[in-house]
Amino acid sequence: MKKILGLIVVLVTSVLLVACGDKNVSEDLKEIKIYGNFDTFNPSEDYVGDLIEELTGVRAKYDFLPQDPATADTKLYLDIAGRSQYHLLKLSSNQFNQLRSVNALLDIKPLLEKYGQNILKSVDQNIWNTSSFNDGIYAVPQKNPTDNINMALFLRKDIFTKHGLELPETLTEFKDVLIALKEKEGANFVPFSASSHAIDPIRGAFGIVKDWVEQPDGSVKYWAETKEYNDYANYMNELVKAGVMQEGYLTTPNYGSSSRPGLQNGTVAVTLDAWWSGNGIINGIASSTGKTQEEIIANAGDYLHFIPSLKGDENYGVKGKGEAKMDYSISYFFAIPQYMSKYAEAVIKWMDKKLEPEIFKQLTIGVEGIHHEYVNGEYLPILSKEGSDEVPFDVFAKADYYLTGTNADDYSEYWKARARKNPRQQFVWEQMNLESYKQEFGVLDKLGLAPGFSIYGANVAKMKQMSDNFLIANISGQGDKITQEQLIANLIKDAKLKESTTEVNEWYKKN
Repeated sequence: MKKILGLIVVLVTSVLLVACGDKNVSEDLKEIKIYGNFDTFNPSEDYVGDLIEELTGVRAKYDFLPQDPATADTKLYLDIAGRSQYHLLKLSSNQFNQLRSVNALLDIKPLLEKYGQNILKSVDQNIWNTSSFNDGIYAVPQKNPTDNINMALFLRKDIFTKHGLELPETLTEFKDVLIALKEKEGANFVPFSASSHAIDPIRGAFGIVKDWVEQPDGSVKYWAETKEYNDYANYMNELVKAGVMQEGYLTTPNYGSSSRPGLQNGTVAVTLDAWWSGNGIINGIASSTGKTQEEIIANAGDYLHFIPSLKGDENYGVKGKGEAKMDYSISYFFAIPQYMSKYAEAVIKWMDKKLEPEIFKQLTIGVEGIHHEYVNGEYLPILSKEGSDEVPFDVFAKADYYLTGTNADDYSEYWKARARKNPRQQFVWEQMNLESYKQEFGVLDKLGLAPGFSIYGANVAKMKQMSDNFLIANISGQGDKITQEQLIANLIKDAKLKESTTEVNEWYKKN
């Protein structure tokens, strides 16, 4: 991969020498070609795609990158090196930083100042900082819609109730109740089935839900260096040794594939999952219990309970509080290839028109009274049409894919209509994002809005892989185990941990 990236840098740099001859002149466009992340739908056959053309006079045509992230990155860089004719790129943070670092992206600041007033007003300075370098702006950043808690432990509350077991709050209570469930339900029952080695609601109990952990002196330290990281691995290993995890956890292919089905059919008591899985989970519970979806959702609180973070306790040497990471990051960067500069004015004008208040609202949640309604200060999707099985709001199911920047304040409210697009998903999202949970556990990862780091950005994948390998081996008790001291030494030697820490702290202390 290093050889491929090296070749890509050479190719992109050589392309720029040719690109210097392109004049930065305006060309009208009736079709804008956008290159972005993989999805399973066909944008050319979607309602919102047609609506964009109707409201802006420009047709957007989308090409998808491959589904595999590593393959996607390589294809993107090679396509840009080959001057593929895409007017706009929809980039991940890593893709943006890589392309910007080799000067493959156009500085759009002059065009924004002249033609992008809606865009400029829609983004606050903290967000602009993520795409600004040397007094230039190289992309329109799009922040996540709202500060959600995305992940939680999902508990089948009815199973706990059946055995008269209290719902756990602390690390000790969680371990003890899982052991009790194993004893009461028998050998074929799985108290806790997870599809990850890094379980945020348990990391949170140790105060390390973020990869860079704040220290008392105001600095941050990479989580794999902290005592709590090792304590977390040891705690998870205790669960494995106690026999409360699924067979083959971390050691067999697709070890987490039965986690969600098990929660649905009652053979699993606890899983790790995200709020957007709520619809399928509740439908699955209904199917396995022989009840209707309406019966389950009417009594959903009897079947499901959510823990965004366990609390630490003195048995594990951590204070009795927890952390749940809330969204605070850039979802995508929208950038223009340097060699497509002659089309840039038309692209910026189109993106700006999409952010005119009424057009933006219509593109995201439709027309009031037809697709949504506004009740008591909240946007609610219209989920039924009189005399028809049609769901009016369904035409906006993929509306978020067509965004090329958002008015963050407005969209945080419009987006909630999407979270409420069916009562099952709405229940899970609302219960996971109770204001009491956010007040008690919610933390924002300030590095989510950091600009691209040169040293850390080049080594983050390696640091993550080495840290993941340590966790997998030490939690499962199998494979090549090393001590935390050896891990840190390897991170310093092979992944520039010290240099990355210095770089991240320089930004962190200023911001």
